[in-house]
Amino acid sequence: MVYVKTVVDIEHEPFLILDEKLHVIAGNDMYYKTFKLTQKQVDGKSIYKLGKGEWNIASLRNKLEGVAVNGTFLKGFEVTLDFKNIGRRTMMVNARRIYAGPMSVSLKSISPMILFAMEDITEMISVAEQLTSHVTTFEGL
Repeated sequence: MVYVKTVVDIEHEPFLILDEKLHVIAGNDMYYKTFKLTQKQVDGKSIYKLGKGEWNIASLRNKLEGVAVNGTFLKGFEVTLDFKNIGRRTMMVNARRIYAGPMSVSLKSISPMILFAMEDITEMISVAEQLTSHVTTFEGL
């Protein structure tokens, strides 16, 4: 587990490592910094109970449960949510199963974890909307 936490901490984007029941095993430093939360507020809790329950939306729940149960991937899923500590943000999220254990052990005998990564794309969306507005204005001239 220390190995997985060390690897995740070198990433610049916020990540959570979830167990198969979608409870937080650990987050990287960028997650705690971005969402202005502490390990005590996050670790061990269901992803759906973090903050004010912002991640508890049906469309995301269905996709994450698919990752947990079926091993499907969640890639490029966009959500706009109102977070308790950072306000309204648009996040691009990805999730996939990961396994930690000796390579000689069958994957069937190892409990899977889920790497849940998020990228704040709020500013990119805002810039894109401004550009679209300017293009529309210039086309109308």
